[in-house]
Amino acid sequence: MQNYQWLDELLEKEMPNMTEKKKAIVKAALILFSEKGYAATSTKEIAVMANVSEGTIFKHFSSKRELMLSLIDIIINEMLLTLFYTGLPEILS
Repeated sequence: MQNYQWLDELLEKEMPNMTEKKKAIVKAALILFSEKGYAATSTKEIAVMANVSEGTIFKHFSSKRELMLSLIDIIINEMLLTLFYTGLPEILS
């Protein structure tokens, strides 16, 4: 299995107030979506990997789609901020 330390750091940076269970869900979802694809990943599989009940996923996210959109939001925000801060000095010069 790959090292997902970068993901732990990203979640801590982007969502420092996120509960440990929610972080585990987000991390498991990202890993499984990237390995198997969104459609082929069930919330049951995410729950097993995150070591939570399937109901806990739906406590935090109303649907698998909302979970995926949350992941996209986290990643895009990080990418845009990085591009903005690294590219802005070059653009302004």
